[in-house]
Amino acid sequence: YADNCQIYVALKNGNVDSRLVACLADVKGWLAANSLRLNDLKTVFDTRNPSGSHSAFDSLNPKQRVISLGVKMDANLSMTPQINSVVRSCFYQLRR
Repeated sequence: YADNCQIYVALKNGNVDSRLVACLADVKGWLAANSLRLNDLKTVFDTRNPSGSHSAFDSLNPKQRVISLGVKMDANLSMTPQINSVVRSCFYQLRR
């Protein structure tokens, strides 16, 4: 299995579903050619749309919060989940 594999793809509105599926198929093909396998149960995706219009991405149902390189982010690229996690850990360590 290929764990912690992150792929960044720039997609414009229009046929996003089919292009994302094609990209995923290419990744699975590359992994298979290199004797690796993508774990479908652990595969998640996250979309970022700088224009603020999410209409093309609504049908994809992305996760609202992801962890990328140990940093927790939400759909608005807010650092609030990361800050809350760090504060929680600090308070735990201080109260021990």
